[in-house]
Amino acid sequence: MAGIHLHVFVPAPIDEVFAFFDDPDTTAEFNEHAESIKVVAVQADGRRTIDVVMKAGRKTWMQTVEQVVREPPTRLTTRGGSWTTDRNQLSLSMTTDRRFSPDGDGTVIDITIDYGLRQPLKHPIRAVLSWLQRGQAQREFEYQLSQVVQRLASHRPPEP
Repeated sequence: MAGIHLHVFVPAPIDEVFAFFDDPDTTAEFNEHAESIKVVAVQADGRRTIDVVMKAGRKTWMQTVEQVVREPPTRLTTRGGSWTTDRNQLSLSMTTDRRFSPDGDGTVIDITIDYGLRQPLKHPIRAVLSWLQRGQAQREFEYQLSQVVQRLASHRPPEP
């Protein structure tokens, strides 16, 4: 499993930041490959399971994202993965742990992302490619997070 850690300050209140990350429609717009989103299950405590149709060129695949920890407004952890024909046969798995803490007039976000191929020995070429592209994944996650921060900051009312 590869690991990425991101840390950023957002000039927005913690409740707004958590609500943004908790809403699959707002976060998916920052993933260039997300085509459509469908909530497929909702737990009594508000945790959801979401299916996302992904597309890049002519290639189409699915991602399923399950909220496994939902503690408003301080923590949101998701677990999911990519699949093509059977949701029980994930080719890539990912766990994203987002922790939010108030800091003055804003919020600090700490994100840990662990991802990796399922059964890498079964797909050695993909495993090597995944290892080679780990820096690219880090840059993509950093870019998406910077776009989210800009969005959250731009929706703030002007100071009096």
